[in-house]
Amino acid sequence: MSLYDVIVIGAGHNGMVCALYLRRMGLRVAVLEAEQSTGGMARTTAPCLPGFLHNPHANYLFYNDIHPVMRDFALQAHGLSTVTPLAQFGLPARDGAPPVIFYRRDHAELTYRSLCRHSRHDARLFARLKDRADSLEPALAQAIYAVPSRQSLARLADAVREKFRDICDPRNLGGGTAYGLIEEMFRTAAVKVALATMAAEWGTSIDEPGSDIAFLATTLWMVGRCQLPLGGMQSVSVAMERAARAVGVNIASGVEVTRLHYEAGALAGVETRAHGIISAPVVVSSASLEQSLLIFPGEGHVPSSAIERVRSLEARAAPIIATTNICLNDVPHYKSAKFEPQIDQCFRVIIGLDNLEDLVRHGSDVSQGIPPSPGGAVRINSLWDAAQAPSGHHSAGIDTSMPDSVFFFDRELELIQAAYPDELLTLWSAYAPNVRSIAMASHMEPIRPYQRKMLLDIEGWQYRTPVDGYYVAGAGTYPGGGVHGACGYNAFTQIQADLAARHDWLTAPVNRRAE
Repeated sequence: MSLYDVIVIGAGHNGMVCALYLRRMGLRVAVLEAEQSTGGMARTTAPCLPGFLHNPHANYLFYNDIHPVMRDFALQAHGLSTVTPLAQFGLPARDGAPPVIFYRRDHAELTYRSLCRHSRHDARLFARLKDRADSLEPALAQAIYAVPSRQSLARLADAVREKFRDICDPRNLGGGTAYGLIEEMFRTAAVKVALATMAAEWGTSIDEPGSDIAFLATTLWMVGRCQLPLGGMQSVSVAMERAARAVGVNIASGVEVTRLHYEAGALAGVETRAHGIISAPVVVSSASLEQSLLIFPGEGHVPSSAIERVRSLEARAAPIIATTNICLNDVPHYKSAKFEPQIDQCFRVIIGLDNLEDLVRHGSDVSQGIPPSPGGAVRINSLWDAAQAPSGHHSAGIDTSMPDSVFFFDRELELIQAAYPDELLTLWSAYAPNVRSIAMASHMEPIRPYQRKMLLDIEGWQYRTPVDGYYVAGAGTYPGGGVHGACGYNAFTQIQADLAARHDWLTAPVNRRAE
């Protein structure tokens, strides 16, 4: 008799979301995490100085309004608390000219005023586009939190064409790029750069055909929705862990899975490094696709065609988000604040990308494996959460798009990591002159392969793998990276449908399911 019905490998947010819903089905679920703490990429550390907290990867939440787990498991009751900063996304000027600031969506009039400093046309156009994008929320939620199909993706695209038909020619939408759409519709460089940067940062490949739909459906919807988890991103993981334990999910940290376990050729659980075999007829991996498909199954269990697809994906170079942590003893003061003081209290501030040429050059360098000129998105979470830095001090981070680590030798990565923080401080000082005097320490996180790569396999397997009873739920599946939990939720949906189709499971003795 198996001790568990389902084993989930990995206690990141996708693994935890999947485990929560499987447990709600009445199944006995175990989550096995190789690290000593849960969270995966949603974690908080103190790499610079004691008391200065930093989030080395995930930093903010967008999807709380449509995230099913927020509704179904009341994470707020398990300690999750968030704040939505007023000034959300800003583009200051080196010469002190007026900044571009996008505000919280319930303060659209402030965004309008900020854009009007650059162009009344652009301000009016953005307001119209934003209003249409917000009204797409039900269609967007339905597309994100569902196993993808050609029909579901086509429905979203059709909804976008219908919603924007009086602003954009619907016959052209779906074949163009986000970059081209922004360049065509908006007039001023600062507004164009801000919109294109937001799109790229939030996961839209702005120069790929079809990204015009993604820009209208997702980027514009996301504007003004950034939420900061109080206590750091680790608080999201802690709340999920508490919710899971409260409903009876067994979570074991420090348990490293080495491979799947088979009996008589059928999946029967997992083998671990120090805890032996743990049995279950269903296994879900929220690890990377490479680990999930090329390592865990062992030889001979995954068809060569699937192996080649994963290898091809892993070999494809993709940008990495590199993070530089900086400890401050005061708040940076931007030259542009004389026009709009809220730039000093803005959630994310872009530096180093002053025009479209800078943005294009940065993207070209990254794609060719060339370390780009310094630049990125500045965030100072302690402005809204005093617990993330000692009293009177601030904890800052700068996220930069860098080339895939496959382009570099280890020694080159070490040199970049050593030199880049000082170059960023020099650049930041060009926008906020007091930065040099208030910076106490800096630290660049090791450049690791946290690529934004997703395998979309609508006609074949997406969450269901070629191994019967084995599923994947990591960020390499649709809809990709981000603390939305959709990969885990959609994997659960697939598992639920598969189990419902297995009459032997539904009629099995009670020892196959939770009491």
